[in-house]
Amino acid sequence: MIGSRKENAGASRQRHPFAAVWLLALTALGSTAASLIYGFRQTPPGDSYHGFIMLSEDGSQYLAAIRQGAQGLLLFHDQFTTRPVPPIFMYPLYMWAGRLFAPLQLAPAIVFDILHVAAAIGLVAAIWVFARTFAPRNACECRS
Repeated sequence: MIGSRKENAGASRQRHPFAAVWLLALTALGSTAASLIYGFRQTPPGDSYHGFIMLSEDGSQYLAAIRQGAQGLLLFHDQFTTRPVPPIFMYPLYMWAGRLFAPLQLAPAIVFDILHVAAAIGLVAAIWVFARTFAPRNACECRS
């Protein structure tokens, strides 16, 4: 009886080894989304919140690139300088994301967040593949 419980627990762990990773990822995503929603809701009327807690200068450039991509531009036009600069090939990921999501007419901040969620999923998957490839299979088992 006791042996069968241990076998069942081991089988359950082997069937769902990725569950803890997904739970951690969803917890991180939920806490990040909660802070963004709070920021958007607490913005006073007449002000704007772009979803950036720090480094908002860079974030404004990324949002501008997404918006310009949604408008069909291929080269980035720097709108945050007083100097006349020609359009350049810069921020291709954001420009193409804007173009890809243009039919949905999403706000640039939403497209930016979608990109970050996709990047986080890709990172977790890459770490998982790396760990499955190079870590011994029994390295995480608890010994009792």
